[in-house]
Amino acid sequence: MNTNANGTQLRDFVAAKFGQAEGYLCVWVKRGNTTEAFPVNRLEDVTGFIERASKKDDVYIAIGTQVEPPTRRRRGSADTVSSLTGLFEDIDLADAKGAQSGYPKNEDEALEILSSFPVRPTSIVHTGNSVHAHFDFDKPWLLRTPADRAAAADLSAGFQRVFLAHFRAHGCKIDSVGDIVRNFRPPGTLNHKSEPPKTVRLIEFDPTRRHSIEAIRKLVGTRTTRRKGDRRPAAPSADHAKIVEGCAWYRTVVVEGAPTCPEPDWFAGASIAAMCKGGEDAFLEYSGKHPEFKEREARDKFRRAVKSNAPRTCASIADDLGHRDTCEACPHWGQITSPIQLGHSACDPGARGPLPLGDTAEDGFALLDSASSEFLVTERGLFYQKVKASRSSRCLSAARLRSWVWVATTRARAGRGICGGKTPMAASTNISPPTRCF
Repeated sequence: MNTNANGTQLRDFVAAKFGQAEGYLCVWVKRGNTTEAFPVNRLEDVTGFIERASKKDDVYIAIGTQVEPPTRRRRGSADTVSSLTGLFEDIDLADAKGAQSGYPKNEDEALEILSSFPVRPTSIVHTGNSVHAHFDFDKPWLLRTPADRAAAADLSAGFQRVFLAHFRAHGCKIDSVGDIVRNFRPPGTLNHKSEPPKTVRLIEFDPTRRHSIEAIRKLVGTRTTRRKGDRRPAAPSADHAKIVEGCAWYRTVVVEGAPTCPEPDWFAGASIAAMCKGGEDAFLEYSGKHPEFKEREARDKFRRAVKSNAPRTCASIADDLGHRDTCEACPHWGQITSPIQLGHSACDPGARGPLPLGDTAEDGFALLDSASSEFLVTERGLFYQKVKASRSSRCLSAARLRSWVWVATTRARAGRGICGGKTPMAASTNISPPTRCF
């Protein structure tokens, strides 16, 4: 490992990104769960600290600077961001994620998709397991008021939507990292998730390639402030108790472990509780067990989680929060994408199970729910989780769907009507629904 080269990458990157910012730059050390805050006019102290800490631990920098230095156990809040120097995106790689599917296969595919995005990154960083794309502004966005911070958060979220849609158009998924206090790995450090550690390195770096805020707004194509009449998040509907029971991370780290829960896990937990019936009461109850609990701060955190309407994903809990061992031991791993799904009741198939009706004109597949006599229309075939009903929205659990195969009998194939039956199926079996059962 060329230590001098890594140190140069780190110093050049930090100076280019934060050299004109205001406030305090926050550096988070993962294993110790501590935050060190530095005035932005002391960037040499920042890079020196990161170089030392990175030898034994994972080190991250917050994308937004803070008005005041947070306490060592906190990472700063979106409500106290002082300046935002740009946006960044996290592109996970399937070859580094193991069983995780849907991500770009490797660095080459990720870079190929990224190359056709209409905005070129200022820098591209390989973190060892993913690719970070940084889109720096031509000048820091100084956030003086709550309205400024709300506009910055909305622009970041809008840019995230455009970026995710670009990768979906190429058949790949990426995780959402659209908040303005998100942490990233700086180049020139080490990723200690593997043994030996992997070097976090610059793939591409052009500090002259910067973007105006207006250009980003034009790309997003939407306003960056909320107006009266805007659509609000759906009413919370998940069962909090079911999530506590079904998700080991949420139960042991966030709820039962509340007295020592790290701030990143606490905020991630808020994103789950915000989607639950009675979620605020539950969130305040377990948060109150922490020795640094402040009710006003907790309520503010919960309101931000409600507004963002983005429950934390399993992939983020496993990798961003460092709970991969816990997540991979979960019986739901690979079957759900977020713990919030554990809080939604599955459709009751009744004694006979849903009856297949056939394809729809919208490329879906229609079934009759024999338990409720409602028509169900899948969006992507019989085994897709999200299901639309004629009078209400339903969600069929992936595990429940994999337990049964709904087959048309000889009568149906002969055109003499529909007769639904069900037979056990192994999870690995790949059976497509019948194309026509009328």
